[in-house]
Amino acid sequence: MLDTVQTVLIAIATFSIVVAVHEYGHFWVARRSGVKVLRFSVGFGRPLIRWRGRDDVEYVVAVLPLGGYVRMADEREDNVADEDLPRAYNRQPVARRMAIAAAGPAANFLLAVLVLWMLFLRGEVGIVPLIDQVSAGSLADRAGLVSGQEILSIDDNPTPTLAALNFALLERLGDSGTLRLSAAYPGLESIHRSEVPIERWL
Repeated sequence: MLDTVQTVLIAIATFSIVVAVHEYGHFWVARRSGVKVLRFSVGFGRPLIRWRGRDDVEYVVAVLPLGGYVRMADEREDNVADEDLPRAYNRQPVARRMAIAAAGPAANFLLAVLVLWMLFLRGEVGIVPLIDQVSAGSLADRAGLVSGQEILSIDDNPTPTLAALNFALLERLGDSGTLRLSAAYPGLESIHRSEVPIERWL
């Protein structure tokens, strides 16, 4: 139950970040273009938090994290004060309006590039090769491995991810000889090493 709640909360937080970045793209270009911005909202429905910033912009975090919007002065939607007419969205050149509309997707693209770059700097990302169940007579059983251990290497080749483990095992298909494995319980320093005879292993 707790895992489900945690997953839902993480999904909501992730979606909210994507929405906030998307709307900020519209907001930033609109402000830089001189367009009058009335409201920047993340979420819909009743406001949970609201405050006013520079140029009388209202910032809102609403109760339903299902999207967001940037409201600009626009004669097609509401009355616009005479002094704000030059800054109304509908009075901007087509190229400027297109730039404002495209800024949201562009911001999300830059966010994706940033996240991928951070993952690249962090290193290889993937599922850790943990042993779930050990079947009698299996390779893991003959190697003396037990449930809960993490496979660290095959034939001295590191296996930080499940994909790396699968590739290492694929390289030995049909081979005869000895297969070297090392494994450990996550968080422990002691390493279990073993050698398993294989004969035209499949």
